[in-house]
Amino acid sequence: MSEAAVIGYSALCIAFVMTAVTGIAAVITAKTGAARYRTVAEYGSYLVCTLFAVAATAMIHAFINHDYSLIYVYKYSDAKMPWIYQLTAFWGGQEGSLQFWATILSIFLSLVVLVHRGRDQELMPWVIAVLCGILLYFDGLLLFAANPFETYTLIDPSYNIT
Repeated sequence: MSEAAVIGYSALCIAFVMTAVTGIAAVITAKTGAARYRTVAEYGSYLVCTLFAVAATAMIHAFINHDYSLIYVYKYSDAKMPWIYQLTAFWGGQEGSLQFWATILSIFLSLVVLVHRGRDQELMPWVIAVLCGILLYFDGLLLFAANPFETYTLIDPSYNIT
């Protein structure tokens, strides 16, 4: 399996768990007002954004370096394409488009948390919880229905059929 596939899929798996933890911490903060859960929700938002950015960077790296072991890269790119088209092929299909929008949403989540830090104390936990719920849905689709880091299965040449 290629490095991009391992790094990208691992980042999506960790992001799935961290998005759930962040969303739960935000709901607990909204219900109880506990400061420690607010901190978990805020810093969890930044970590989720970082993980989605790592996954997106791994996919873009696979496109730029023509890593055709990834099925998605093989389907939507060509070695003769200019680099700008390689970059935009990232969101050319369903899997990449889902990953692209999840990455954009995670960036917006981090920006909202950063801009409104210390303000809107009653509303922000609910905003974080709703955005984490949407991100959890997107990440679930990426992990279980439309995996952009799926690789070709190779047959072991040493396997003897007879």
